[in-house]
Amino acid sequence: MNIEVCVDKRTELLGVFLLISDYGKKNPELVEVCHNEGYRAKVFKHFDAFKGEKAVKLFNEICNKLNFNNDAPIALVLQLDENFKFDTLPPYPFEERLESSNLVVEFLKELPHFALVSKFEEFYKSNQPYYNKIIKETEGFVRPDAIEKFFNDFYKMDIPTDFVINLLPHSTNGNYGVSPIGKIGCNLGAKEVDGKLAFVWDDVGDLFVHEFGHSIVNPLVDKYAKLPKRYFKRIYPQMAELDYNDHDPTILDEFIIRAIGYVYTKYYYKGIFEGKTPAELATYVIEGEKKDGFIYMDILTKLVEDYYSNRDKFSNFEAFMPTLIKEFKKGKAQMDKQLNETNFHGRQV
Repeated sequence: MNIEVCVDKRTELLGVFLLISDYGKKNPELVEVCHNEGYRAKVFKHFDAFKGEKAVKLFNEICNKLNFNNDAPIALVLQLDENFKFDTLPPYPFEERLESSNLVVEFLKELPHFALVSKFEEFYKSNQPYYNKIIKETEGFVRPDAIEKFFNDFYKMDIPTDFVINLLPHSTNGNYGVSPIGKIGCNLGAKEVDGKLAFVWDDVGDLFVHEFGHSIVNPLVDKYAKLPKRYFKRIYPQMAELDYNDHDPTILDEFIIRAIGYVYTKYYYKGIFEGKTPAELATYVIEGEKKDGFIYMDILTKLVEDYYSNRDKFSNFEAFMPTLIKEFKKGKAQMDKQLNETNFHGRQV
């Protein structure tokens, strides 16, 4: 397995827009200052003069009219080629988050021009020493052998061998499991760790299992789930707080990924964390997820753990997916009936 750590120039160009546009007014927590003042100052100094460009005006319209935050901007630009051009756009996020809006198409068509007139390539090249520094620091936390072992053990699928960890020095409070075409991707925003800028922390196995896992789980949900409309309506308010809103496939993605994280922590995590064994820690994390609105976690963790314990009965995780969906729907219907009888809505406490 090859795991590349990089700063992708497509998401760097996006980062310029995130900082000089209205994006930060609507999503201040996603572009906070986080020990990156010098980098931000360079962005503003170089690009402030180009705020009047058509691409920036279109970007502002998108921010103000569409559900364009968190992973949606990252997913969109990673579908462009190295010259910031595109032929077609996959359903996510263009159709599923951005309403197939012509604003998005117009914006993307303007990107090459903006990059040219703003001399973005020169800016990107001039910041290579900074990128190389944060790449090297992050590489010290990556353990390809451990990641490969879990993905082979758990999924047993033919997975692309090129994994990419893309750093987002312009973004904060978010990690996003969206991928460049043909690769497994994990995009990491800036964080404060021990009083300084970082993109990961000491034990990051669960982070990579979660974010890399989206590239495997999300397509399987799209293929097999076929959910009724407003399937998770009971928890829409809580999901909106987490920016998953009322997009049912995305909510199910998150349920399954979190259940897989439970298995990883319980069976692959080594050591004691805050006095908790791996099994205790796994349960503790899931209880926290339930309090955040993921009220059906017990159903999913049981199903996913049963698969893990009996995976010799399935050729791979995809072969288990129809069973998972069927049994989850059955368990959710039973739980919803019980909750309806008690008039329960929202979080578990």
